[in-house]
Amino acid sequence: MEASKFKTTLEKYYLEKKNKHQDKKIYLGIKICICLLLYAVIIAVQMQMVKSAIDLAGIVAQVQVMISIYMVISIKNKGYTIATVVNLIDIIIVIVVLLETGNTRVIPGVSVPIGTIITISIIWLYGKGLDSKLAELSRQKEEISFLYKELAISEKKRVKQNLELIEVNNKMKKREVRLNYLVYIDVLTELPNRKMMIKKMEHLIETLRDKDDSFALILIDLNNFKKINILKGYDIGDLLLKEIAFRIKENIDKEDMLGRVGGDEFVLITQHKLNKNKIYEYVDKIRIVLLKEFMIDKMVLNISASFGISVFPQDAKSAIELLNQADVAMNQSKEFGKNGIYFYDKILNAVTDES
Repeated sequence: MEASKFKTTLEKYYLEKKNKHQDKKIYLGIKICICLLLYAVIIAVQMQMVKSAIDLAGIVAQVQVMISIYMVISIKNKGYTIATVVNLIDIIIVIVVLLETGNTRVIPGVSVPIGTIITISIIWLYGKGLDSKLAELSRQKEEISFLYKELAISEKKRVKQNLELIEVNNKMKKREVRLNYLVYIDVLTELPNRKMMIKKMEHLIETLRDKDDSFALILIDLNNFKKINILKGYDIGDLLLKEIAFRIKENIDKEDMLGRVGGDEFVLITQHKLNKNKIYEYVDKIRIVLLKEFMIDKMVLNISASFGISVFPQDAKSAIELLNQADVAMNQSKEFGKNGIYFYDKILNAVTDES
């Protein structure tokens, strides 16, 4: 449909152009005919002047020159040729009359067409030079117009390329954010992963190294979680992990950082200036919260956890050492009945009440 519409528009354009060209040719023909008619009248007047001895040579000469100049200026190319031929015919007629009649009064009449031919020749030559310059200017204008269009197209392409580059850059930034997210965040629970937690500990160690300050690392290991995966399925296990993460986050201070470092292991970094008794009470609150029932997919599930705690700088000077010491303490909790809270290398209290 679009192609048909374009074809119709194109045909209409060329038809209009053709009609204008035909109208121009008709108008040109009319102008030539009028000029020739005027020439014929002038020649007839000249002949009549010779016969009747009427002296209108000045007026006739002026009219003849005006018509010739009009022909040259108004009718391109053909005008000069027609005017020259007519004036030559006029000269020939005057010569013939002179020879036939012997009337010497017609001799000055030869000077008019000769002068006219000279005048229109000068005008025609000047016009040709002017036309040449105008054609050159027109050509330069077309070149400038073409270059402008090319520049406009290039500018559009540049803008388009810039927009495409911006879009690519935005996509790369989003991808970078996504990659960083995947590198440092546990996808299931949306908590910081092991790598992120170690970076956090390293930052704290660097910050607190020369200060009289400390922080505690609490390793939380879920008891018998693998059995839930086997008996209820991994989908249920994943949902339970998300609920456990949510419940722990709801019961810790906003300044503390919770992360997931393994399949059923979580790490909590607490930066409060607490003594071991206060830390124990803080962790015990989390232990008791986890003992409450979980409702997962219309199923009631119970879980408990074993806790191992290490403290910077008393127990270790690096992040990996702190994590290892907390792991040792957590294993002690599992060995002594699970669901307990143990500090590295020193047991403050063993909680074994499963109720």
